[in-house]
Amino acid sequence: KNETIGGTTYTAMGGLIAISNQQRDLKVTGYDTTLTLAGVDPANIAMVLGKPIRGSEVEIYRAFYNTGGTIVNTVQRFTGIVTSYTVSEQRDNDIDSFSISINCSSYKTLLESNVGGRRTNRDSWTYWYGATDTSMDNVEKLNGAYFDFGVPVK
Repeated sequence: KNETIGGTTYTAMGGLIAISNQQRDLKVTGYDTTLTLAGVDPANIAMVLGKPIRGSEVEIYRAFYNTGGTIVNTVQRFTGIVTSYTVSEQRDNDIDSFSISINCSSYKTLLESNVGGRRTNRDSWTYWYGATDTSMDNVEKLNGAYFDFGVPVK
């Protein structure tokens, strides 16, 4: 059914079959999760295939209901982006139904895989700061050098 959470109404597209296991660590950890929706209407599949889903943000919340079936509280369980998805079709008595599996990676996993910074070699440094900057000219000479810190100079 359609649900309103935090002022945003979410429209039901199909039946949620599964969410893969999620870690329950106290600290931030990197993990992936998979969402599977089944019984998705063909009109909604056209919407899914017509949009660039990969790279979209995903937030998974756990909702707590009262005995009347109304949401009383939500807790965020996962934040990440869609890394890939698959669509499968089932045909039964000339009626099509679709399933979508969405693979998501947490932001921590994405941040761990990024490489940042600059190289500390002469060519890279002069590219960024100009040929007159000589501050990294001697770095290559230090490669493999041994420093015995704390020993008196002879």
